[in-house]
Amino acid sequence: MCFWGFFWLCLKRGIDFINVPTSLMSQVDASIGGKVGLNLGDYKNQIGLFNNPKSVIIYPPFLSSLPQEHILSAHSEIFKYALIYDAFLWKKISVMGLLDISQLNTIIHKCVEIKTTIIQLDYHDFNDRRKLNFGHSIGHAIESIFLNQNKPISHGFALSIGIICETYISYLRCGLSKNTLNSVVEVIFNIFPSIFLDPKEDDLILEYVKYDKKNSQGLLNFTLIKDVGVALVNFSVFEKDILSSLDFYRKKCHI
Repeated sequence: MCFWGFFWLCLKRGIDFINVPTSLMSQVDASIGGKVGLNLGDYKNQIGLFNNPKSVIIYPPFLSSLPQEHILSAHSEIFKYALIYDAFLWKKISVMGLLDISQLNTIIHKCVEIKTTIIQLDYHDFNDRRKLNFGHSIGHAIESIFLNQNKPISHGFALSIGIICETYISYLRCGLSKNTLNSVVEVIFNIFPSIFLDPKEDDLILEYVKYDKKNSQGLLNFTLIKDVGVALVNFSVFEKDILSSLDFYRKKCHI
């Protein structure tokens, strides 16, 4: 969705387009909000603009043709929406395991509702819209590491790591309860596989994090949560926090 939105904006100085998302990831997230862009080498979303489609047509039956891995990948974005905005949604989905196609209609509708509500407050992504970046500072860096190794993993799998790490940083820095931290870890590992992160790559992960678009004036700005449904944007973290979170992830993986 990001690539084609960017392409249509550039072609003949911009032509109208409609998004018809056919993956769960695009139905709950990527097709909505007007962000369009490209990666630059291994670096995520370094070239981009805002370009809204004339319409977004979401047809959930498309999802029945997808492999299970595609459905699983999108769960990390669904978890993100609940953690940053809706404690009731988190309570609901945290006990459901891997969502079945029959359960997704209402979940998709809720995610779209959350995202559009946030975007209406801050279209150009300086404050409230940055809530949507929870898990992405480290998640994008993880994606970049695997791209650098020519072993790409899906955005959703990388984001599952990012959410665990940034929830841990929220526990360290924002007073998030240990019970909530443990709940997030348990819910994610209940459906996502453990992914090996070589400690030798930690310094490179830090370098990728430094290119995140939320950073300013030398500060590493994250979106964190102080409770389920309560997000804090532009929260500056230290490199040692990031390294501790990666160690925490590895310890929970037992690999």
